[in-house]
Amino acid sequence: MSGLKRLWQGVIGLEVHAQISSASKLFSASPTAFNMPVNTQVSLFDAAIPGTLPVLNQRCVELALKTALALNCRINDVSAFDRKHYFYADMPAGYQITQHFRPLANHGRLEFYWQPDDNDPTSIAESVADIVQLQLEQDSGRSLHDSERQLSLIDLNRAGVALMELITGPTLTCGAEAAGFVRELVDLLRCLGACTGSLAEGALRVDANVSCRPAPPAAGGSGLGVRTEIKNINSLAALARAIDFEVARQAAVLDAGGEVINETRALADDATGRSVSMRDKERVQDYRFMPEPNLPPLFPSDLLPAASVDLPPPDQLPPGLRRRLRQELGFSYQHLASSVVAARPLADWRYLDAAVTAAKLSRPVTSPHLGRWFVHCFLGNCFRLLGESAAAEDSGISVESFGAFLSLAMDCAMISEEVGERLLKRMFAQPSMDPLAEVQRLNWFLTRNPTEVASRFSQFFHRQDIASKNLDQLVKYGKFKLRGNSKKASVIEERFLALFMEATEYTVDRTVAAKVVADILQSGVAPPPS
Repeated sequence: MSGLKRLWQGVIGLEVHAQISSASKLFSASPTAFNMPVNTQVSLFDAAIPGTLPVLNQRCVELALKTALALNCRINDVSAFDRKHYFYADMPAGYQITQHFRPLANHGRLEFYWQPDDNDPTSIAESVADIVQLQLEQDSGRSLHDSERQLSLIDLNRAGVALMELITGPTLTCGAEAAGFVRELVDLLRCLGACTGSLAEGALRVDANVSCRPAPPAAGGSGLGVRTEIKNINSLAALARAIDFEVARQAAVLDAGGEVINETRALADDATGRSVSMRDKERVQDYRFMPEPNLPPLFPSDLLPAASVDLPPPDQLPPGLRRRLRQELGFSYQHLASSVVAARPLADWRYLDAAVTAAKLSRPVTSPHLGRWFVHCFLGNCFRLLGESAAAEDSGISVESFGAFLSLAMDCAMISEEVGERLLKRMFAQPSMDPLAEVQRLNWFLTRNPTEVASRFSQFFHRQDIASKNLDQLVKYGKFKLRGNSKKASVIEERFLALFMEATEYTVDRTVAAKVVADILQSGVAPPPS
């Protein structure tokens, strides 16, 4: 038994630093534009010139409170700022102004969907992450290292930019789940106008705290192992890979009888998620926290009216909207995860809701195809023809017409997906078109009767001289069948099926057609057309 490996489960908590979208910094009037020339957005306070004092930016507090409300946090009656002392070259004051003891808000939660199996686009899971704390703090500057001259240069443009730090509880279990949480958080922040969420620009930075515990956790235990912290994660894909790599690394150490070291690790390879040790954390660093003497206590309740004036109701925020799209309209994860869901105005979803009603689709919609028809096909045509800012109503297609289209494509399944795409393009070109009348005029209805499909295949096979043009394929097919090589035979069947579907303009049922083609090819000769 001692040689058997144990099963281990990851335990992950995240620290997310989101730059607040404000025109000026948290405690000074310096601008916050991205990618400006070095040291051109620095005030005397940002550079820690003696005698300068912080002045709190009210807009930053309002956006942080707005985010806390959207995350169902408990807003604290009194909040206060503290000094966190550490000595880095890009922290000129020798301390950071943060909120360690009395943050703005605590005890929030965020519901989100994620995809447990990358190889199965239909897999979907729902999770809830605990938000332990939401606090305000100032960002540091940047150190730019010149390896040729062996110099470190300091850019203070970012110093003092307002940050929201969101700390989750250790409730996540794997990289995919953690990436799903961050994706949902980014969409929420963008919807609120609180942060751009750009990881590439450094507007959102994520540190992951990772540990392992036996699966299932031991009864009565804390369930938490020794954790490591991974820094410098710059994309959602890298976050997922880095967490999964670290869980596997810790499991291997524990299986070998070793001990996991409490350390900080840096992401070294985005493609694999491999991280390397930066420094151990066995000795607790003394940050010498103390109250910030130059800032009075903050009373968040005084600012709640301004923070909540344009806060959308929960069912119109990305988490609530996705829940409704999943539960009522059957959206798959592929379409729920699309950035279109959070970016589109509420009017687009009202349009879809009214079209589903007009189509008389039964609710909840169980087919996953509604998301494809609306997000990829309908809105895709809107973006391509009218621009990315175009709304659904700008198409000129009435709710009733799109409902009639959905009835054809989904409820009755009277047309194929390929025909549906062609029909939608025609509707965009002629918004007043009646989709049912157009399908009748062009005879685009889907044929499902095996006898009729076989007759159409026979006509296609003989009239287009398919046999002589593909004689070598038919000979190979016969040989493969004789040798029992069904895999290679099926490739040839797919070839003839594709030619047939294209010739019929995709007006025959693909499943029925596949069986008809296989049966006729196996018989050796296609019957002459009747």
